[in-house]
Amino acid sequence: MKRTLILFLLLLFVGSVYAQRPANFKGCKPEGNGKPNQAHPNGTKLSPDKEALNLLKNRDTEPTSIDDSVTLEAIMKPANDGTFQPSQGVGIIGYVANVKAGEPQETCNCARTDIADIHIDFVLQPADAATSSK
Repeated sequence: MKRTLILFLLLLFVGSVYAQRPANFKGCKPEGNGKPNQAHPNGTKLSPDKEALNLLKNRDTEPTSIDDSVTLEAIMKPANDGTFQPSQGVGIIGYVANVKAGEPQETCNCARTDIADIHIDFVLQPADAATSSK
């Protein structure tokens, strides 16, 4: 019984670690890849910081809870940089000022031209739409 419990807990731990790692998308690994060049035809190696950021961009699991007390205004304040955690889910109210296709060849998409994301600019008030990054 004790051995079965230990095996179950080990499988649960390994399964939860594996489940938190995003899946490959169209052959692009979750940490992405740099642009190919003559020396590295499959793409250059990224820095650990850039790989970590790309893993966040490419995550495919939802947060386990949503904090509705966080506001878009609080998120946008520079003084709050580093306050919020990537694992933290929030429900915000704002206005969509602009929606545009993402740039091709982003490192999070393995610098490929056939994969791009969508950029959505949120603002606090409709009048703020003129200040969004169009």
